[in-house]
Amino acid sequence: MAMSYRGCKKFFSGIQGIPNFLYGKHNIIMDMPLTMNLSRILQGAPFLDYEAQSYARIGVMPRYGGADSVIWFDVEPFCTFHLVNCFEEHDEVVVRGFRVPGSILMGPTLEHSVDEEPANQELNEEYFSRLYEWRLNLKSMNVIEKYLTGTGVDMEFPVINDKYVGLNHKYAYAQVVDSQGSLAGGCGVGMF
Repeated sequence: MAMSYRGCKKFFSGIQGIPNFLYGKHNIIMDMPLTMNLSRILQGAPFLDYEAQSYARIGVMPRYGGADSVIWFDVEPFCTFHLVNCFEEHDEVVVRGFRVPGSILMGPTLEHSVDEEPANQELNEEYFSRLYEWRLNLKSMNVIEKYLTGTGVDMEFPVINDKYVGLNHKYAYAQVVDSQGSLAGGCGVGMF
């Protein structure tokens, strides 16, 4: 996966960091509401911002296609930097990755009580990175989205067996992050 800026002007009114993933016949373009804006710095705001009220979409582009060949699918807004794998199944392109409904990349914006000890504060699952699947149907243009793990697990940095890159896979391995901020170890996640 790489951060790509080629073609951004054609797709977007502003500059966005766009993670993309190449597998087999298609490029997968993750267009999420994480934006970079120099004018925000002049106003005392962060250069990077997660615009939660904005849109999100996933693009499927033929391997050697151009901007006009991208098929866009509207999805629930999210933030992600690490995809597990992408593959085709019948008429669908299946994208598996770690989805976060919000982003704390720019620093936490959580509202905590000053009187409360950090260890006693309620955890906000909005910032948990969980295994997610997007099924993009190239014929019907429908999207099916779902979490593949429960709400109590925060994971990142996925790895799969290299023999299954671009193919349907049964297992993925990831770093499990303790919700209290320490690294708890790794785990294997069965997809089925």
